[in-house]
Amino acid sequence: RKYKFTSYQACPTLEVYMLASQYEPHIEVYCLANDWQEEVFTAGQTIHLDQLNLKLSIDEVYEGVF
Repeated sequence: RKYKFTSYQACPTLEVYMLASQYEPHIEVYCLANDWQEEVFTAGQTIHLDQLNLKLSIDEVYEGVF
């Protein structure tokens, strides 16, 4: 997993990298604007992606999954 992320960081157009758990409501977000620092979001939280002018509710992302 770390190897893939390192490879993706070399892509000049990549601004956001997200990993979603298939086992629990848990999403990791890495943004170029934040120097690729990890942000973790769980149930009840909302991800704000300014790069895409998008808000993602964790509860809505996982609706019907668990």
